[in-house]
Amino acid sequence: MSYYAGTSQTVGVTVSQPPSISLSVSPSSPWQLNQAITLGVNMEGTPPASTAQFYMVLQAQGNATIYLGSATLQQTSPTPTYSATLQVTLTSPQSYSPSSGVTENMPVYGPVTFYATVGGFESNQVSGTILIPTKFTGISVSPSTIYPGQTVTVTGQLQQVSTADSSQWTALASQTISYTLTNSSGSTITSGSATTNSNGDFTITFTAPSTSGSYTLDLVFAGSSSAYLAPAGLHISFGSTAKSTTKLSKTDLAILGGGIAVIGGLAAYEALKKK
Repeated sequence: MSYYAGTSQTVGVTVSQPPSISLSVSPSSPWQLNQAITLGVNMEGTPPASTAQFYMVLQAQGNATIYLGSATLQQTSPTPTYSATLQVTLTSPQSYSPSSGVTENMPVYGPVTFYATVGGFESNQVSGTILIPTKFTGISVSPSTIYPGQTVTVTGQLQQVSTADSSQWTALASQTISYTLTNSSGSTITSGSATTNSNGDFTITFTAPSTSGSYTLDLVFAGSSSAYLAPAGLHISFGSTAKSTTKLSKTDLAILGGGIAVIGGLAAYEALKKK
């Protein structure tokens, strides 16, 4: 038996409001390989750490998490508000560490999610898709001088950025290319499609219009949602060199699309088509 007197004491417990961390990504999805994007964090309240850590989750690669880097939080107005930004170029592959001391190279494309942490607190998630840029290259038009009613042959290659080395381009096989020949009024003269072979090469053949004048041939690769391939477009202009001749000389070749600004380039290409 114990002969202890009873006692009591009051201890104050304070539960603080957790900091609010908001993540934004600019520009918005879809993004493309070799594109520079900006990740920004805004936080209200006293930060539990001086830096923000940024991450990217590759859903197509088993939710592999890529560490993108960190940025120092800066106090802004109104107080107390803090912000940090990190600019990242989306390259492929990127370093991935599935466990301590283990490093792998992980291809970057498809559905992704970005998030940030400050101390032990995590921001909201921003999800989107990284597309693989495509482009037309090696375009050749035969014959060089086109007469009404002649057979015209257009050859070229469709390429995509390599996910094994995003500074390189590789041939894109078994993809459908559509083409449309229009006159200066925008009326369709002929249209069709072709499929790239195992080397990414394609051949399009059509009959030149029966009269001389200004014509355009539009080549379009619509992209692929299943393969996360961005669209690309190519615009070829033909025009007669003089009123007294009936030949249709190839006068201009402009490539729109491919590279970093495929989506914007394709919009410009569509605008050019309407003209």
